[in-house]
Amino acid sequence: ISYSEYPGDYIIRVDTERAELSTYIINGLTVTAAVKNNLISLWWNDEDTIFVFQGQHLTLTEVLDYVRHIVPAR
Repeated sequence: ISYSEYPGDYIIRVDTERAELSTYIINGLTVTAAVKNNLISLWWNDEDTIFVFQGQHLTLTEVLDYVRHIVPAR
């Protein structure tokens, strides 16, 4: 499991080639999910931060449950 936060102007790169992509609304924000092989990557942003969560050897349901409980410190 990996979780990172980046400044809003940061450019992230997620390997989405031949990945299964989907979007979800979690805690009022649009979250994009990329499922490729045994790696699931989710990313979303608010006004000034980009959030990235990755889980390997987990189900999409498990990863979404983790993300639902992320509350950034302010």
